[in-house]
Amino acid sequence: MQGVALLLLFVAVGCRGAREPVLLPLREASPKTPVVLLPGLTGTVLRDIESGRVVWGNARSFFFPRDGGYATAVPLTPTPGGHRTLEPVRPILEIRLFGLYKRTIYRSLSRLMELNGYRPGVLHSPGADDDFFFFVYDWRLGVERAAQSLARQLERLREARGDERLRVSLICQSDASLIARYYLKYGGASIEEAEAGNARPPSNVEIDKLILVGTANGGSLRVLHEMNRGRIYVRTFGRRWQPETLFTFASLYQSLPVHREDLFFGPDGEPLAVDLFDAKEWERYGWAIFGSKARQRIVRHDAQGLFGGPDDRRRFLATMLDRAQRLHRLLSTDVADVAMPRYYSIQNRYRASPERAMITYVDGSWRTEFFSDRSLQKSPLWLDLAVASGDGHATVASQNWLSPGERAALAHPPAYVDGAHFGIILEPATQHKILEFLLD
Repeated sequence: MQGVALLLLFVAVGCRGAREPVLLPLREASPKTPVVLLPGLTGTVLRDIESGRVVWGNARSFFFPRDGGYATAVPLTPTPGGHRTLEPVRPILEIRLFGLYKRTIYRSLSRLMELNGYRPGVLHSPGADDDFFFFVYDWRLGVERAAQSLARQLERLREARGDERLRVSLICQSDASLIARYYLKYGGASIEEAEAGNARPPSNVEIDKLILVGTANGGSLRVLHEMNRGRIYVRTFGRRWQPETLFTFASLYQSLPVHREDLFFGPDGEPLAVDLFDAKEWERYGWAIFGSKARQRIVRHDAQGLFGGPDDRRRFLATMLDRAQRLHRLLSTDVADVAMPRYYSIQNRYRASPERAMITYVDGSWRTEFFSDRSLQKSPLWLDLAVASGDGHATVASQNWLSPGERAALAHPPAYVDGAHFGIILEPATQHKILEFLLD
């Protein structure tokens, strides 16, 4: 059902000034196909396994401690006993701090689904009647590990429901699309198993619909920007993740741009033959942990035990870049005999987005400048080379970076909503579309 007829089926429900759409046929439908929402990177609370203290995802962790994010870093050298130190516990629903700061993350999505007749549950311990879940995972560790966790949790859901074959729909935000697309083709297999042709999705799980919201299938140059400069969630007062911390996250290498090769240019606009996936280039240009300030901080904080020595960093980087490229080769390949679900895509093409970066040699050292830098914005030539249309994070080309079989599986052309990459899933127009797609 489309157009005016469909719009008439929506009613608005007020909640603290917000308006969540309700699609009456969807709310009244029974039984419902279970829906699992896969949050993007950093969307899951992480807790210290031994102390039980939340190190990421509550209000305090957005501001404190002022540790450069070191508490969330993944040690480059084995920890005693080889045990994990952090565990994922729940999605980040909302951030509140002393009544002075409030930021909605996924609470509106949870309420949206409840208002439309879904019963929320916990995916790692689901009830037989639950039909809406958040996938909770350690977003630092990369697509391969997340797909393994998703496979285990969907199997628990199948068993809880008593289904011989589980039928489920997935909603993927941002880089979580890589997890769902990998699982769809290779299940919880390793990259090596997938490359050897020994991987298939579980035969007892059927993905009905795959809804991609604000995704960066081909990666984003913004990831390199943040790995160089650090990341902060609350401007001025927020806790900063330093480049050396971000360097340890396997997931970020898989989010680097793969949708084009000519990512860098010089001050005269000339293309530069710089390979983003060559570890030697990172050291040459002082990217991420190889920057002088990052090296100084590691020494000052006596953090070599966390970040290893120079050889440890080089080996880790080379491994991460290699596996990221191999992962994307697998994602861009269509697997024979794998049934494709109906794909749906909600994107944005209205905002300037990072496409390329400029590399210059100034005062005896290399500098990498991105489109948000003032120096680059002063030149129309540089700015034109550095940006493309997109959602402020991922370009349209990246959002559409799917395999031929995946593109053929799109049930409709992409729906375009003007919203920021990380916030587009909260836009009313996006939420209307999600409900429409679930009913389609």
